[in-house]
Amino acid sequence: MALALEWVSVAKELALFIGGLVLLILGLLGIVVVMTVAYMAKDREPLKALPVFIALAVAGIVLMLLA
Repeated sequence: MALALEWVSVAKELALFIGGLVLLILGLLGIVVVMTVAYMAKDREPLKALPVFIALAVAGIVLMLLA
C-alpha cells in the first residue's frame, strides 16, 4: 500500500512538472510568433496579444516550481 502511494506521489509531481514545461514552451513559442508577426507586418497591433503569452510562460514556470 505504501509503495502504491509513493507511485501516486511521484506521478503527480511528474504530471505537474510536464504540464508546467508544456505551458512554458507554448508561452515562449507564442511570444516568438507574436514578435515575428509584428516585425514582418511593421504593425504594433499583434503586440496586444503579448501579455497573454507572457502570463502563459509565467504560469508554466510557477507550475514547474510547485512540482
